Amino acid sequence: MPPRSNGWIELMDQDQTLRANTPTVIGEVIDDDVVLINFETGTYYLLGGAGAEIWPMLERGASLAAIAARLGERHQIDNGDLRTDLETWLGELLSENLIAAVDAGSDGAGRDAKTADSPDDVGGYAPPTVTRFDDMQEMLLLDPIHDVTEAGWPHRPTDRR
Repeated sequence: MPPRSNGWIELMDQDQTLRANTPTVIGEVIDDDVVLINFETGTYYLLGGAGAEIWPMLERGASLAAIAARLGERHQIDNGDLRTDLETWLGELLSENLIAAVDAGSDGAGRDAKTADSPDDVGGYAPPTVTRFDDMQEMLLLDPIHDVTEAGWPHRPTDRR
């Protein structure tokens, strides 16, 4: 997908299914925000505004069109205005490899955004935001969680005599 003049990735297909880039990226909803960690880069992110409402949809797979329809219905907002907010925000998540485009038929992807879990009490609409933090990259990349095997951690290698 070609970059737009503002640096974000333009979503050419409004019906393309987007999904959280798991297992590389994990996310946790905490109050009105989502904290994401990219284990390949050691970077973590804070999703604010409508991001906490949208992230559960992305964990299951949803298109820009489905997300915009869901938010428009819940917040009584014009779909065109939402698409502008979402295209910029989703483009940033794509450029950071936090989400990826997937085939609609793969592993339940492409579900209607209405069926995805999202908070019931969402309050008023605030455009989704993403804030990037790289102050803990070294610690996150050194964390032994990257070396966990089926045997668990810590796992000592067999004695070599």
